[in-house]
Amino acid sequence: HFQALQELSDACLSAGKPGLAAPMLIILSRQLRSYYGSNDAWAGSEIQAVEEKAAHALEAGAAKHMQEADFEAAASMWALAIRMRESLNAPQELLAEMRSSLVALQQAVASNGSEADGAASTREPGEPVDGPETDEEY
Repeated sequence: HFQALQELSDACLSAGKPGLAAPMLIILSRQLRSYYGSNDAWAGSEIQAVEEKAAHALEAGAAKHMQEADFEAAASMWALAIRMRESLNAPQELLAEMRSSLVALQQAVASNGSEADGAASTREPGEPVDGPETDEEY
């Protein structure tokens, strides 16, 4: 099933659908980590490459949602991209810039929500834009 996840994610990326590829890449990295553990040097570099690809897919998916003015979806994907970059030990400067961008996206979501024609929000008051917190590491 590793190969199937890889092929499906590659097909999604080739079709310009990074938002669809990202979850498959995250699942693939988790499955590889579960199967190989952390003792295999080859597997460690393979897992890191998959996680890097997932981070890129999340970032590209967020950018695509921003182009479509879907700021809520963009913020969700960007928050996941930050978590992925954190797990990859990205430089703190990069993470700070990404967090700053996330705040701007969340402000855009709030601004769009307050300008809506009285449409009800699908989020509960106080619920974060990026969804419920989990203890899972990417």
